[in-house]
Amino acid sequence: MVSILCFDITQLNDEHWAALYHSASPERKARADRYRNIEDGRRCLAAEALLRYALGTTAYTIEKNPQGKPRIAGREDFHYNLSHAGNWVVIAYCSEEVGIDIEKISWNNGKERLARRFFTKNEQDYVFQADARQPQRFFQIWTGKESYLKFLGTGLSKALDSFDVLTMEDPTCRLIPFAKGYSMSLCSREEDYTLTYLASEQLV
Repeated sequence: MVSILCFDITQLNDEHWAALYHSASPERKARADRYRNIEDGRRCLAAEALLRYALGTTAYTIEKNPQGKPRIAGREDFHYNLSHAGNWVVIAYCSEEVGIDIEKISWNNGKERLARRFFTKNEQDYVFQADARQPQRFFQIWTGKESYLKFLGTGLSKALDSFDVLTMEDPTCRLIPFAKGYSMSLCSREEDYTLTYLASEQLV
């Protein structure tokens, strides 16, 4: 079973953020400091806090596979993936490879061009056959593709139009019902998942 933890960063005040920064690893602090936008830095800090919560410990070491996908050293039973957008930070974890992606839904001509260029014919037909649902369907496909690439851990070395997330069976890419205005997809070989929303006191 895949566990998905979700956290709304608007729950935290400046004092909470100071506490998260103080407890963050040196690497995460340095990464958060590099962001020009304060909200990006805060999402970065919250992501590590979610990982610590999922692991139940602060005593861990992150290493990366040859393609750069992070994993926990010595924990072959724990695979995870993080994503964040807007107010939300999420983590998916289980005993096998997993990928998750969340995006804030919007629509413009640029999104249509992306779909025409990077989606399969079947995916394009699915997006454009229903005018009122084009933004939601676009991001269903987009987050599905992102979650699959994150599942593989190969980055963008695989062409986006070389696979169809609507027909994939092993692994599957599923749209996860989530907060209004957002799209979230999960890619895994596990059939079942749990979705948990955390409160501020659970992370800080």
